[in-house]
Amino acid sequence: MRFLSPVFLTLSILLLAALAQAQSDAGAAAKAAFDAGDFSKAVSLLKKLVKADPSDAGAWNSLAAAYLHLNEAGKAEAASAEAIKAEPKNAEYWGTYGFALAAAEKDDNARSAAVKASELDPKLAVPYYVQALVSFRAGDHAKSFGLNEKAIAADPNFAAPHLLKARLYIAHLAQIYDKEVDRDRTKGQRSKILSDAAAALARFDSLTPGHTSDSKMSAPLTVLNFFVEYYKWLAQKDQDGQNASSLKGSASWATVVNLIPPGYKEKMREPKDVVRLLVYLGADGKVGPILVLKGLPNGLTEKAIENLQQLKFTPARKNGVPINVVRIVEYTVTAL
Repeated sequence: MRFLSPVFLTLSILLLAALAQAQSDAGAAAKAAFDAGDFSKAVSLLKKLVKADPSDAGAWNSLAAAYLHLNEAGKAEAASAEAIKAEPKNAEYWGTYGFALAAAEKDDNARSAAVKASELDPKLAVPYYVQALVSFRAGDHAKSFGLNEKAIAADPNFAAPHLLKARLYIAHLAQIYDKEVDRDRTKGQRSKILSDAAAALARFDSLTPGHTSDSKMSAPLTVLNFFVEYYKWLAQKDQDGQNASSLKGSASWATVVNLIPPGYKEKMREPKDVVRLLVYLGADGKVGPILVLKGLPNGLTEKAIENLQQLKFTPARKNGVPINVVRIVEYTVTAL
């Protein structure tokens, strides 16, 4: 849910189109509450609308959107199901239903609903985004990227796909670190990937004023831009023949931690998983910016970052001189 509810802002404008045409005072008041960001009030007013007219599909659909803003995925799912019941061939309502199911992490059902929406209207952005998100969670990043690009092409001002695009680029960076043999060859590639991620995140921020990505990602724009510049500097040093990152035999840092909160075992997709962080270790012995390459839910990523920020280390050296380096740190989490 972390990045689902706030990025629903753009979609909500479309969902409220039916309410804008409503003649009732409740409909106008609900739209005003939505526009003001008072989603609790919008829910209260919309519930009155659907109670007075259970066949009002537009009101049900907008109620689902209000619940999504309030992080109440189950209620959003139920409301959007009522909208579909009233108008079963409405592609927009099927898209909202898929979004609600994705918010509830019912990914298989979310994909089916989104596919149905695309079949009814292939021009809608939301169904492609839902399919992209589900594919991303399943680890199929190539498929996710293609679907997400369709969502952006369908509606460039829909914020959610831009945030997912940034996450996809960061996931690609993590794959490079996993697979590469000669990391010196990929400095320029890493800088390009991070630049693309930063651009996507900046676009998301521009579309969601007051809801910047810093509060929705563990890799805010400032951190991404820092590593972009670092890798550019590193590549330039190598072009100049200084080989700034050659650190044969340098130490690595790895910590095994048990940070599973109560009930986390049931939510884990794997019995053992990791939080993978890219960290700047300064020549002055201080931990710098941290980029999350792979996170975990339930506060585990945040706890790993907090732990890493307190890391004491001896700076890497080259020719006896302390230097700045970037290293990957992994925190292994096992089921209790």
